[in-house]
This record gives sequence, structure tokens and C-alpha cells, in this order.
Amino acid sequence: MKTRADSGISTILQQKEALQQEASLEQGIARGTLRIASFGASSSLRILPALMAQFQRAHPLVEVQIDEVVDEVAVHWLLQRRVELGFVVLPDERFDTLPVVTDELVAVLPV
Repeated sequence: MKTRADSGISTILQQKEALQQEASLEQGIARGTLRIASFGASSSLRILPALMAQFQRAHPLVEVQIDEVVDEVAVHWLLQRRVELGFVVLPDERFDTLPVVTDELVAVLPV
């Protein structure tokens, strides 16, 4: 069971990590952990690998952590600042969004 003290320590550690990352960025070096919430296997298997490979080439000292969750959880985690980036199905006006892919939806009917 998590206590308030545990929660406070966790918050302090997250703030410490954020400050260390900002200091590294000022030196032109990105390091730390990038936490991502992804909407599921289709995102993690089809969209993220190419994006993450490109990101890792540009920022080799950044560890990437991806959690597969439903959109509502990704949005909640973004609001809580539990993750820095979320891949969701539809944009949300509360956040800056960038379209990554467009899906084509089709109806399949019997003859």
C-alpha cells in the first residue's frame, strides 16, 4: 500500500530526474527516461518501432519506456505527468497534438 510519504518521495525523485534532464539539455545532451503511453499493440508493433529507432539514433542516452494502455489511461497519465508522451487514437484539445498516421476505415458486408 502506497503512503503519502511514498507518493511525496516519488514526486521528489521525478522532479530531480526532470531537473537533471533539463541540465543535460542545456549542455546539448539529451539523457534520462522518456515515458510513453501507447494505445496498444498496433501502435507498439506498427508505428513506434520506426519512430523509436530514429529517436534513439538522435538521443542514444535517453532510455525509452513504453506502456500499452487504453486512450483514457494515456490521457490520465499525461494529465498526471506520469508520462511525457502519449499515442492515442484521436486528438485531445487539452494537449498539443501531432498526427502520426491516418487509418482508413472500411465496412465489410456480406454479398
